[in-house]
Amino acid sequence: MITVARSHGDRGSATDPARAKFPVPEVSSSSPALQRVLSAARAKPKSVALRHDAADALRAAAFVNEAIDAYRVVLAMDPARGTAHRDLGNVLVDNGRLAEGLEALQRAVALLPEEAGTLLGLVRTLQKLGRAAEAAPFVERLAQAAAVHPSDARRALYHALALSQVGRLDDAIAGVRTAIALDDTDAEAWEFLGLLLCDRAAWDEARVAYDAALERAPGRPQTLFHRGTLRLRLGDYEGGFGDYEARWESPLFTTARRDYGVPRWQGEPLGGRALLVHTEQGLGDTLQFVRFIPVARAHGAGRIVIECEDSLVRLLASVSGVDAVVRRGQPLPAVDCHVPLMSLARIAGATVDTVGFATPYLGVDAIARALPPRKAETRLRIGIVFEASRAGGSFGAKSLPIEYFAPLA
Repeated sequence: MITVARSHGDRGSATDPARAKFPVPEVSSSSPALQRVLSAARAKPKSVALRHDAADALRAAAFVNEAIDAYRVVLAMDPARGTAHRDLGNVLVDNGRLAEGLEALQRAVALLPEEAGTLLGLVRTLQKLGRAAEAAPFVERLAQAAAVHPSDARRALYHALALSQVGRLDDAIAGVRTAIALDDTDAEAWEFLGLLLCDRAAWDEARVAYDAALERAPGRPQTLFHRGTLRLRLGDYEGGFGDYEARWESPLFTTARRDYGVPRWQGEPLGGRALLVHTEQGLGDTLQFVRFIPVARAHGAGRIVIECEDSLVRLLASVSGVDAVVRRGQPLPAVDCHVPLMSLARIAGATVDTVGFATPYLGVDAIARALPPRKAETRLRIGIVFEASRAGGSFGAKSLPIEYFAPLA
């Protein structure tokens, strides 16, 4: 997440006592830094700047919904605060709410017409909406700013990122390298270089870039998240699943945190305790990772409950070792601890050689077995999944035109 100094339309602290009526949210987090920022905002509830800091901290800690609400409070207190419109717009876009995000970013650009982060956010959003022609003038504005300030590493980086958004990948990589040459201490620049090199399938170079980012900002969650994804792609499951745990601290991870009121299971012996396993991402991820449910039983779980999407309830009830399946949104039974489904792979110590253990791990229930047999003369019917969800941010990268499958018909 790129941040820049707040200026161009910020007004500092509010003085109207009525603006203090908005409570600062309480969140379940062990982060002392986050709690300090929230406490400061509670101590001076009329300070717009401290409220904005609180919203930023909530976003950085991946409390997405709380951050969105907090930015809206800032704007209710100071509607002309351009950086708050920008930050609200970016977090909305990051979480797939493109129309709302675009509206916020357009307000931000009206207030901050030359601010690089705002222009970049607008370019990114227009590109996601398929409105590349509208993005072009803002890319040019960033290019002009970089040309006028050739020694400004940050402006060079913003321009490079804008180029990546409009598909000019090689130019973007060159631009990020320029930014790094101007300032090689910038962890974000190294992280973005890693992302762009992944888009070019330059895996080894990308790994070097991510490592360089983490040398400059140890423990940076979004970099660990990206490096974990890369390590998994390359078959380094042990290191990859370890890095991937940082997803819950990353502002880039769009699954909202939930407070289940019980501790999170980290892999210690369960000693008969009841465990809630909750799905966290797409349906395909769930179908892949339920293979690790037996790991919880091997660690001594007394009862295993899965919470999942409605469409998977029947299927997941067939998984060996599962005692109950609950639709998301329905009341949960009493449990002693919880674990996100995709964290089971780390607890299992999964490797390329062991990831396929205990197959098959999904079954066909009695209702499906009772279906009438297929007629002998009927042609075999095979279903093919060729598109990702259009609601997600990776539809284009995970989908194929159905025409590609015509030869199979």
